[in-house]
Amino acid sequence: RPPAPTSRSTLNDVSDDDSDCEDEAKQERRDSAGAHHHSDDAPAPPPHDDDPAPESWEEFWHNSTTRNARRAKEAGGDPATLASAKALPKGRHGGTLSRGVPCVPGTGAQSIHCFGCDTVTTNQLECAQCLEIFKRRSEKVAFDTFERAFFCSHLCYQGCYHKHKSRHGATRSAPTELDGREHDFEPAEGDGALWDAKALKRHTVEGCPAEF
Repeated sequence: RPPAPTSRSTLNDVSDDDSDCEDEAKQERRDSAGAHHHSDDAPAPPPHDDDPAPESWEEFWHNSTTRNARRAKEAGGDPATLASAKALPKGRHGGTLSRGVPCVPGTGAQSIHCFGCDTVTTNQLECAQCLEIFKRRSEKVAFDTFERAFFCSHLCYQGCYHKHKSRHGATRSAPTELDGREHDFEPAEGDGALWDAKALKRHTVEGCPAEF
């Protein structure tokens, strides 16, 4: 039978463990001090959504305004002006967006350009996926920055689909004057298609497979 451990050996073991913990704590403090000194020399990176809590009100305000401006810009909004009835969002060519359709400012007349060749066109042929995204967004977002995509022909849609399909991914809305929140929306599913507003029919376009 092995001899029972003595109280002396137990105390020595505990003392050795405490010494190791103290050494590790000192090393951690030295590493932390060195990292803090290094951060003083380097410029502060721009704030991200997962940054730690700020240490002062000024830091919180700076981080919040910078992050909100970045996210609004990514969502297609103007960081300097929240969209409202008096400051309508603008489309690709500077026209105000009325339910996603670009219009001439002050008149309300539609001013639509083909998303493929950029020529002036009508609202007859519209990307069905983009229309579905707009419908989802319109349930939550007033004065949306998302512009609906119209095309002059099936061939034009087919020819630029390889670039256009990126619009069918997940989207985020920019804050508005009525709602300061941001909303995330799922991608549009299904093969590329055009909605014919005159025939009230959806046309699946050959050679335009679903992206999502």
